[in-house]
Amino acid sequence: MLIFVAKGRSSSRQLNHKLRACLAWSLGGGLSVTNLWVDTHSNPADFPSRFKDIPPPDSSPFESVLLDPEAITAVQCDRPPSVHAMLEQEAQKLGSDPVLSEPIFGKSSNEPLLKSLHAFDGAAENEEPRRIFREIFAGKAGLSQAVAGFGVVDVAEPFDFKHGKHHRDILDDTVYEQLLVDASVPGQVWHFGLPCGSFSIIQHSNQGTRRVGLPQGNGMQEREVVGNIIVHRTVQIIGVLLKAGNQWTLENPRTSYAWLMPELAALLNHKDTRVCIFDQCAYGLRLKGRDGRYGPCKKNTKLAGNLTGLESLSKLCCCKVPHVHAIGGVKTKAGWKRRSELAGHYPKRLCEVYANLLVS
Repeated sequence: MLIFVAKGRSSSRQLNHKLRACLAWSLGGGLSVTNLWVDTHSNPADFPSRFKDIPPPDSSPFESVLLDPEAITAVQCDRPPSVHAMLEQEAQKLGSDPVLSEPIFGKSSNEPLLKSLHAFDGAAENEEPRRIFREIFAGKAGLSQAVAGFGVVDVAEPFDFKHGKHHRDILDDTVYEQLLVDASVPGQVWHFGLPCGSFSIIQHSNQGTRRVGLPQGNGMQEREVVGNIIVHRTVQIIGVLLKAGNQWTLENPRTSYAWLMPELAALLNHKDTRVCIFDQCAYGLRLKGRDGRYGPCKKNTKLAGNLTGLESLSKLCCCKVPHVHAIGGVKTKAGWKRRSELAGHYPKRLCEVYANLLVS
């Protein structure tokens, strides 16, 4: 028996009341509801409203893959609601079924079964595998969403650094070793939004010890020691990517002391490394000022990597109005936030241009 417990764009109070009553069960049971989208030409229920005759039942011997117990198990993936919504949008664009598609973020654990399902759809088995994009220190994963929107590059699960949470802590040896293993798989592009907190020149006013002649600091500040380890492990991961023939990009403020770290400086001197400089206000970065109004935030940024055409992202400020600096705090709907934290999320236009460069 098939029960529909999801409905979009409904103005019925009775229907919405029933749906809201299911929220406690879905939240308490850790369940996510997904709409099964069916193309109108494949849905006999739509025929009468389009003045078409309902076709007779198909009498040919055929066993639907939707009824296969293994297929049902394979599609029961644990996806967050935001990924569900993205899958449904992509399905409507591409005319596919989001339930039988691989998750946008992360690989399915049942690849042979998914291959058989794709073969059922008529896909060529000898088709060249698509590239994989992965965002490390992802934040809101804006780049991942932009790349996934093109539908031509597979997007792996974004990795965000949260110190103290072992499943997302690059300082944890197990997590770090798994990243090294993942990076050794060919056919990938990884982007690193390296945490720049301890490498910022603003840390001079917070007892920071990093200087041009001593970018690693004097070893007395814990945040600087942690930052040094993150840079070291990031460079090691990039080394594995290079050995596997993969591509990479890394972003940090242009004035960040991270660029002066010996390991990263040596990586910049690699024969295949390209560098571009841009002001993020040129890509639409805006912050709320003290007067409550939004204004452009310059945030001069450096992007390095071996991605072909990376230099084309260079774009400098042409603003004719005062800028809002990424300093201090500002009140948002989610409470008080540091402007530097808000400025750490890439503007939508920058994500779109990067994604277009990657897929092209």
